[in-house]
Amino acid sequence: MFRFDCLKLLANCLDTEPCIVGLGGLVDEWTELYPAHQSLPLNAMGCVVPMSLGVASGLPHRRIVAIDGEGSLLMNLGILATLGNQSPPNLLTVIFDNHSFESSGGFTTHTGQSTNLASIAKGAGIERAFSITDLKKFEGILGESMKLQEHTLIVGIVEKGTKMSSQRQTDGIEDKYNFVRYIEAVSYTHLTLPTILLV
Repeated sequence: MFRFDCLKLLANCLDTEPCIVGLGGLVDEWTELYPAHQSLPLNAMGCVVPMSLGVASGLPHRRIVAIDGEGSLLMNLGILATLGNQSPPNLLTVIFDNHSFESSGGFTTHTGQSTNLASIAKGAGIERAFSITDLKKFEGILGESMKLQEHTLIVGIVEKGTKMSSQRQTDGIEDKYNFVRYIEAVSYTHLTLPTILLV
């Protein structure tokens, strides 16, 4: 199973949902499939799922999607306990696990040995946690999850490799403002952002 094929299925399930996306080849592939201003790429490992939980808590009537890699989630496993206790019904978490830190040299992650993220998630209290190796099953669980008001965590076990995609033409600051303006438009609110001081 390849990540890009999974991302195509995910993009086809979405319409106006805000997404928080991890770094590496993942964000370039996602930007090819889904409107860039509806997604917030985060260039900090371990932060995608916590940020998604915050957005989901602030926008309880909108579905929020977290899309990240296993290397990033492994750097902040405590967030699974928070998700297990808070159980945000409007959050869908999708983790792609290729058993490696691919974008930084391909070193093997713990999931390439004996660590199972879906099992950890279940132990943390996330009832709907799935480890999936088959694209048809991924599509089925994804479709089912989109119909439910219940947090779901999907761990897609994928092959290494990134589809050659055109890289983003924006930087993190522009991405942030584009995403905030989108949130304002769909939630009919105004968000105040901190001023950036240049010294």
